[in-house]
Amino acid sequence: MFIDSHVHTHYSHGDSEVYKVIKDAIEKGLDGVGFAEHFHYDFFNDLGLPTIAGKEMNGIVFENFKIYYKTVERAREEYKDKIKILLGVEVDYLEAKKYEIKESLDIRPFENDYKEENPKRKFEFDFIMGASHFIGNPLKYFSDYRDKGEDWMIEEYFQSIKDTIKSGLFDIIAHPEIIKYFINKDFNYYSQHIEDIVDLLVKYNVAIDLNTDYCLNKETKKFEKHRLNPSIETLVLCKEKDIPLVIGSDAHSPSKMTNNFTETFAVLKNIGIKNLFYFEKRKLIEYTIDTVKAI
Repeated sequence: MFIDSHVHTHYSHGDSEVYKVIKDAIEKGLDGVGFAEHFHYDFFNDLGLPTIAGKEMNGIVFENFKIYYKTVERAREEYKDKIKILLGVEVDYLEAKKYEIKESLDIRPFENDYKEENPKRKFEFDFIMGASHFIGNPLKYFSDYRDKGEDWMIEEYFQSIKDTIKSGLFDIIAHPEIIKYFINKDFNYYSQHIEDIVDLLVKYNVAIDLNTDYCLNKETKKFEKHRLNPSIETLVLCKEKDIPLVIGSDAHSPSKMTNNFTETFAVLKNIGIKNLFYFEKRKLIEYTIDTVKAI
């Protein structure tokens, strides 16, 4: 198998529709593609919408999320003999809104759709990915809180990741060390947080998103292994604790699917990691990377 399990579309802030992504995935030689569209922000309610550089992030409108969901469902049926299509979701977790998020994932979203054949059905995702993109109160993107200092940012972010794991809502934790791109500290500075997170992943039986999105140096455009997310140090801990790794490009454009996969596979093999995973119908499935063709 060869699967990119973290891909976005124009339903949030990607630039392509579902069918374009699928056609490009087939051309790239992928055996499967995992759509992990961002969930709506309706449950933020009284906390207010998060901001980036002072601009409110409205997220995906719930009605559009339903269209995304049904479009991937339809495409999965149409392409079932050509490529494996996985229908997932990426949810921003907030500890203060744990029950609202749980209810949002558990509703019957189509009961008011008069054309729906089964209006009583609930969302049936292949995987649910938990993420932390915003911290603090009010909710802001990491870069908007530099004035609070790096120690504060580190504590806020990793506490959010720990809460996300402990919520019990998620199969995968998205880009678990994304904060490292916004601070000037090396791994050893926050390694205790990572050790705690790894222990929680084991306890709650949660996988990690091996995210290859930020691996290129912006100036040289070359792959830098220390920019892997999670880091090599964390990957070694994951190997020791048998934590499943689910690789994804976090592509917001079809052209970026599988970005940095070849280099990442080489890093994994050097560590001694030979197997990766994907989720289908919330079930973890293992595959080997030894036989994956070059990309």
